[in-house]
Amino acid sequence: MDLWNQSAATEEFSLTKDNMPIVQQLAEKIPGGFFVYQESGHRELLFVNHIVLEIFGCKTLEEFYELTGGTFEGMVHPEDFEAIQSSIDQQIEADAEDQLDYVTYRIVRKDGSIRWVDDYGHFSRSKDFGDIYYVFLNDITEKHEAELEIARRAEVIDGLSIEYDSIYLLDLDTNEVYPYRLNSPYYEDIQKEISAKGHAAEPMDWADMSAVYADRYVLPEDRLLYMEGVSEHMIRMHLKKGMSYNMSYRLHSEDGQIKYMRMMVVRLEDAQQSNYAVIGYRDITNQMEQMRWTTESSNLAQRALEERNAALSMLSHDIGTPVSAMTTFCQMAMTHLDQQPLVEKYLTHAEETSLHLMALVDELQDVSWRRAEATEPQLAECNLKEEMESIKGMLSLMADTKQLALAMEMPDESAYLDVCAFRRIMINLLENAIKFTPQHGSVTVTAEHQEADAETGEECYVFQVADNGVGMSEDALEKLLRSLQTGTREAMEEGGMVYGLSIVKSLLERMGGSILLASKQGEGTIFTVKIPSRKAGR
Repeated sequence: MDLWNQSAATEEFSLTKDNMPIVQQLAEKIPGGFFVYQESGHRELLFVNHIVLEIFGCKTLEEFYELTGGTFEGMVHPEDFEAIQSSIDQQIEADAEDQLDYVTYRIVRKDGSIRWVDDYGHFSRSKDFGDIYYVFLNDITEKHEAELEIARRAEVIDGLSIEYDSIYLLDLDTNEVYPYRLNSPYYEDIQKEISAKGHAAEPMDWADMSAVYADRYVLPEDRLLYMEGVSEHMIRMHLKKGMSYNMSYRLHSEDGQIKYMRMMVVRLEDAQQSNYAVIGYRDITNQMEQMRWTTESSNLAQRALEERNAALSMLSHDIGTPVSAMTTFCQMAMTHLDQQPLVEKYLTHAEETSLHLMALVDELQDVSWRRAEATEPQLAECNLKEEMESIKGMLSLMADTKQLALAMEMPDESAYLDVCAFRRIMINLLENAIKFTPQHGSVTVTAEHQEADAETGEECYVFQVADNGVGMSEDALEKLLRSLQTGTREAMEEGGMVYGLSIVKSLLERMGGSILLASKQGEGTIFTVKIPSRKAGR
């Protein structure tokens, strides 16, 4: 017995040219599509029954062959063929005993429409036709679209569930609502009340549920708006214009507080054209409070900005006059150097003008100081050592002039700070220390990180600016601290504390920090600054 006969002996049935007419007669009585094609070459069709013609929208075999080219490949949507052929090959190879396969794919009908089919194939060998496939074919378009709709519906509902606390499915044809996800007692409470009136507990009538919910929980001022927004008429009207819409309203919470709620309605339409809407409820009280706070802060900031701009505009105009006058007086003095009385006169006028100019500069600083109070911290990652080295460079000439030792003992690590505010704080403190430290003295800046406080949970950095300068008497120190406590910004005559220290205090308050001052006359001063901050990377 040769190899072919050994293989053929294992087959229960082998297609031949003689029994082909019998197969065709039987296939025409099968309640579904059936066809046979050769596995080799162009996968040419050997037979198709009339159901296959109907599936493809063809009236005659000639139309079908013209549409498909008489091949299995021509029956499959071009974009699907490579994938389904690979799947068939893998299934047949894995199923050596039964050699069955199952695939689904798209076809293009004669009228150009696209349909989905499922394909049950059986691989066989025949003496007359070689390797062949017997295939049962069914149109599953409606089933496939229904499954896609169910998956899409679940995806939309799950998507809403991420943002919304309670989710309901509303059947717009029956006006019945089904709970999907509940995170509040409202539904159960209303369900009990409606059940007591003789209604079915599940599902509930949407109009009845909405009426009870509005009457019991929604604020009277918003009740009419709510009932109009959830009415069947309004939902249908909005969903005709788009796939979703939302509405906000207020209600009484269990603890008697007012809550802000948002309701989102999303349209779902399945393959049978049944109309559904997914309705989600979400508590947006925190967002509304944040929005109100942001709006109020924005309004305050806008007013402060307008006031500042007006003040700066006037100051810019006023500063021009004394600057011009000082320039003129100096030029006049230079041209009359041989006339001592005139030089003294011009220099006196220049000095008086400079005092006026200084007053205008002080006022300009006041405008900047008030703006600093109203500005929110702008946190950014920065390296402490690099920032302090930059500040040291700016102040090095001032320190070198007095031959001071300016030391920076900073950790080489990154933290989150308002960099601009931090620079202003340290520059003001260092300028003050350098100014009131005598020749050959020293100024030292140190910093350390403190872990989260047990009570507040806040991490912070503690900076110290220490000098061995003139220091302050107890009276001067008390006067300075009282001035800072009450918020006055006048310069201190005794002890030498200047305007910049008030700016430091204002900036620290804005950052949630603090400042401590220790000083002893003749020994020096130590400023300790605490700034809430965390190390970068945490």
